[in-house]
Amino acid sequence: MLVEDGAEKTIPLKVGEVTSVEAGIPHIMVVHEDITTFEWWDGDFIAELAGNEFKKYTATTIGPEDFLTEEV
Repeated sequence: MLVEDGAEKTIPLKVGEVTSVEAGIPHIMVVHEDITTFEWWDGDFIAELAGNEFKKYTATTIGPEDFLTEEV
């Protein structure tokens, strides 16, 4: 699931295929069954919180924002 031009879009994952999302586009993986994936990126990884855009998918989960410290 990603948000592009203010609209939610679903990109189905396919076995054996690479799914690519450009840097700066808010996105989240919504898992409906057990799966193993690998994520990688070119260059430095920079996490930016997406606000409430994905709240309906993350309401009962723990994410990076739950581990923020005053040092950040």
